[in-house]
Amino acid sequence: RGDAAQPWFLDTEVFGAFPCATQNELGEEAAKALVKHGVQIVLEGANMPCTLEAEEVFTAAEGVAFVTGKASNAGGVAVSGLEMAQNRSFVPWSREDVTTKLQGIMKAIYDDITGAAAE
Repeated sequence: RGDAAQPWFLDTEVFGAFPCATQNELGEEAAKALVKHGVQIVLEGANMPCTLEAEEVFTAAEGVAFVTGKASNAGGVAVSGLEMAQNRSFVPWSREDVTTKLQGIMKAIYDDITGAAAE
């Protein structure tokens, strides 16, 4: 998408961009504009707010960290899954139990991501 009224097209230096609204809100032209203005981190806060073409621009750019919604939203999704599992089992879990399970899930995600980055 290339709507110049979007914040991605502001003519100013940018440290971070955090698209959090709708799917495919940030397209290739917006990604190029952000890279041109020095963006260092793009963190998705919604389900696929960046188009595939935008993702390709960010991952190809030198010095830009791109965090997909699958990674940045993992904690909330994991807790929802834990809640469903708890409800199905009809066994209440303490806050500590949920925290321990979530920490295990998040550590596994971190290990997967750092392993993939090292490859």
